Amino acid sequence: MTGHGILLALAAAVAGVAGGRLHFRLLKSGTEALVRGGSGGRAVALAALRFGVTLGLFVLAAIAGGAAPLLAAALGFAIGRALELRIARSGTE
Repeated sequence: MTGHGILLALAAAVAGVAGGRLHFRLLKSGTEALVRGGSGGRAVALAALRFGVTLGLFVLAAIAGGAAPLLAAALGFAIGRALELRIARSGTE
């Protein structure tokens, strides 16, 4: 792997962390909107945005450099999920 490939994989990992955090934050917002009896349209819009951002992240990572950036983005996504779960369990936002 070249230096360019390593930088691309690192950038994909950082984007994956941000994308993972955004994905699960939007999941929380959409779920709260449904549970509190809010607008179903808002929950659907948040779900569509969540899937769009996630799909865009992984498609761009795959197009940018193939397997390494895609795997790095997936790892970053999992790290972002873990961070959001830790925040949710601690009760701080």
